[in-house]
Amino acid sequence: MRGQLAASWLVVSLTLVPAMGAEQASSRPAAREVSGKRLGTIFNNDSNNIIWHMGVHKKPMTPQVYQEYVYRILDLKPGVVAQCVGFPEGTLYPTQVGTSVDKYWAEVCHKTWPKEDQFQYAAQIEVLKRLFEAGTDPLALTIEACRRRGVPVVASYRMNAEDLYGNTWMLSDFGRAHPEYRIPGRGCLDPAIPAVYAHRMKIFREVAERYDIDGIELDFRRWYFMVSDPLKNHTVLTRMVADTRKMLDEVAKRKGKKRLMLGARVSPMLEGKFDKAEFPGAYYGEPENLSCRNLGLDVKAWIQQGLVDYICPSLFSPMGVPRVKEFVGLARGTDVGVYPTISYVPGWAHDSAPNRPVDGNEARRRHRDDICKEALKCYEEGADGIGLFNWFPHLSPAGGQEDSASGQRPQTSEAYGPSARGFGRVLQLMMPKLASAQSLRECLGRDLPATSVRPTTSTSTTTWKPHIVRQLNGGDRPIGLGARFQIVTERWNRVVAVPYIVYMPERDRLLMLVSCDYPHHPMVLHSDDRGATWSEPRPVGLDNDGKIVAALGTSLAYLGDGKVIFHGVGRWLSQDYGQTWAALSPRGPTPDGKPWYIWDPPLASRDAKTGKVVGLVETGYTWIRPPEVKTAHQQAYLRWSRDEGKTWDQGIKVPQWEAVSEVALIRAANGDLVAACRTDIPARMKGETLDHYEGLGISLSKDGGRTWSPVKKLYDWGRHHPSFVRMPNNDLVMTYVVRKGYVETADGFPQFGIEAVISRDHGQTWDLDHRYILHQWIGHHKGANAWWPSSQATSSVLLPDGSILTVFGTGYRCQADAKGMSAPRDVGLVLWSLNDGPVNSERRIGDAPFDSESRNVFDPSR
Repeated sequence: MRGQLAASWLVVSLTLVPAMGAEQASSRPAAREVSGKRLGTIFNNDSNNIIWHMGVHKKPMTPQVYQEYVYRILDLKPGVVAQCVGFPEGTLYPTQVGTSVDKYWAEVCHKTWPKEDQFQYAAQIEVLKRLFEAGTDPLALTIEACRRRGVPVVASYRMNAEDLYGNTWMLSDFGRAHPEYRIPGRGCLDPAIPAVYAHRMKIFREVAERYDIDGIELDFRRWYFMVSDPLKNHTVLTRMVADTRKMLDEVAKRKGKKRLMLGARVSPMLEGKFDKAEFPGAYYGEPENLSCRNLGLDVKAWIQQGLVDYICPSLFSPMGVPRVKEFVGLARGTDVGVYPTISYVPGWAHDSAPNRPVDGNEARRRHRDDICKEALKCYEEGADGIGLFNWFPHLSPAGGQEDSASGQRPQTSEAYGPSARGFGRVLQLMMPKLASAQSLRECLGRDLPATSVRPTTSTSTTTWKPHIVRQLNGGDRPIGLGARFQIVTERWNRVVAVPYIVYMPERDRLLMLVSCDYPHHPMVLHSDDRGATWSEPRPVGLDNDGKIVAALGTSLAYLGDGKVIFHGVGRWLSQDYGQTWAALSPRGPTPDGKPWYIWDPPLASRDAKTGKVVGLVETGYTWIRPPEVKTAHQQAYLRWSRDEGKTWDQGIKVPQWEAVSEVALIRAANGDLVAACRTDIPARMKGETLDHYEGLGISLSKDGGRTWSPVKKLYDWGRHHPSFVRMPNNDLVMTYVVRKGYVETADGFPQFGIEAVISRDHGQTWDLDHRYILHQWIGHHKGANAWWPSSQATSSVLLPDGSILTVFGTGYRCQADAKGMSAPRDVGLVLWSLNDGPVNSERRIGDAPFDSESRNVFDPSR
């Protein structure tokens, strides 16, 4: 059957893991050290937008789903995430010195807006409580995601917020106990009162000590009564800024950090009376847009005394550009950065604006250019970067997607504005460009990229969809883990088989090799957004006449510095990240003169100091038949190259790999080579010819591949096509296909899947009881063609954020084509993360014999 298969055809949120608790998060690698003038774009994330979206749209109330939204933000390349976490007395995290907002939120919302839909208030609180019950909270989840991406994160507090207007003071037990502490006629407390001041300093210290944050942001801009009698009591706010700076320095020293940042969002001008004519588009005058002086913010003193690391001048709404030059002048000669806040919505596109244009390319270009012009004006006046407030690109579907990050189709409007589909896509397009004036200049006035303006009638299915990966937990219920999933090739409607994938860090690019059509020919496609969208496929392997060479493309490998190799008819090499290809070297026979078949990528050995490839080791296999042996079997081999695949030595036959074909290799952290071996059909299944009955085992070498241990079977039959990833903590993860072993459905159809298993001891043992079900599907054929919907490969890579991207082949929708061949075939992707949480201690499957039903047979519907 192997020969027949070779002739015929020889898949979202911040992959996600449960966030760690506040103290645990500090074990993650710290974010990069940053200068106040080189922060990039500062993204201030609204306190409850995510929990509102989860609750109102009835999404699973899990840490994984919350973190999916955070990853959507991080996908847009912010320089700093300023996560709003308090008002400041009501906090978005469990607190021992204040009151978390879940306690009174629904009650006070109902009091403030008695005629509004009460469900949304209760739903938000339910989400927050579920996160707390899971041992986490929005701040911890945001920190965890930011650590994985290396993005600094600060805890932002809305100072004297009145989000619930005159009732905001009722969000906290402290406020309820002391209504007399309010600024007269306002819903906020007065920090000029010593007890209020002391209480806030306790809140700031608690978050700095308990959470692995990179600093604190004091948001004096969301509201506009910061202290009573501000012209007199501005010294109170300066003392609070100074005391916060001192506290952060103390905490940084205890945590072994160089410095914790302190940022401040402030008024759009230093002093004077606000004139709306100076700020086109501004909705509000005074008191909403008081000057810094009239608000009690002595920004000059803060900068001169070195108390802050960055300042974000901002209008209250914001709409319009602040007086950037004034703040740049104050910060000149210091390391304090100036990041003016620009609006996400122009006045003409506001929901209340008359005669809004229809959502389309013209309106989207106008919106894009307005953002460009505002940001460029800030840069021209000396800004170090851009600040963002209440931008919500992560709540809108990405270009080409019909669903948002949470799987909820957003409301759409024909008129252009925040409710229009194109509006969010423009924000997504622009946010990564805001960190560079040059990128903005190149963008201004140009046509929009096709992916950002795809019409609402698009039939493209190349999109991340919410997905659940299940981790088995012995006899207990499986653990559901949020993930992303897509079928990359569904709209191609052709045969696309045997996918391989590599990650090229220099370009932050993924390259995929697939084999298309009958006869097969290799093609490549790439992704520059870590798998969300993909280029059109390009053929590889053209003859002298420019015709595509028929071949099955296998064993894609990345060598670094843009060099990629794979095997088709001979080997092919690209030295420009997969853009162009040239023939590299022929395949050559086994050392005993037999055909050398290749399936798995070669393993690269690298110089410890330079990282350069100093050697490749390749596995291959052949058939051994009578009369040489009594019983036909497969045999696996090894050979080496010391010039990046140009030439290869004769190789060796590995005695322990008798009755073994495809072999995937990885080097464990202890130096051992670990081989995942596809084993022949068990002798006890004599008469079976379908190669789906072949199994999977592990063999180890402690001397660089010269000698090997006997193959220790993990599965006697039904599972193979492995791929390895080594995690940052040195655990080994192996993905593989399930072609046999899943029980049939009640109506007799076969089931197939993709699984993963972990070794925590360098490949010696594997945790089969807690393996992961990445994806499963039901075949729709019986009889001789029941195998058609199965998978024929997995390939997995580790991404910089610690998530794993697994690509696999699937025939879930194949039918017989005109020649009776199975078509179409597809490529699927799963973007997932390992479970950091606890599992039970069962080892029932792992302790069972390798050929037992408990080891090899599983009901995926359980």
